[in-house]
Amino acid sequence: MLERADDLDVVGEATDVEATLHEVAVQHPDVLVLDLRMPHGFSPERIERLRTASPGTEIVVTTMHVNEAFANEALRAGAIGFVLADSADRELVEAVRRARHGLPYISPRVRRAVA
Repeated sequence: MLERADDLDVVGEATDVEATLHEVAVQHPDVLVLDLRMPHGFSPERIERLRTASPGTEIVVTTMHVNEAFANEALRAGAIGFVLADSADRELVEAVRRARHGLPYISPRVRRAVA
């Protein structure tokens, strides 16, 4: 869906955290979409490592579950966006566009859970 957006370019993809770290360090994308289902699980330290590898890269996290703890940890670790996978078709492009300009985006259901 990101590739279909005329104003966005997908510059890389990775299947695990180490490959993601490498891609981010090489490509320095404006925005990274990080799926919490990625192998080796979620940890705030991984977001911090990604932010260190490319400080100018904003991170939008996607996940299948509304989880207040994950959302709070991801946002504290440096993510600017948090999108639920079941609404990604409606929200992910907008979240990436906002993140590209340094603006946060949190799925409404997540926003209610962390409010």
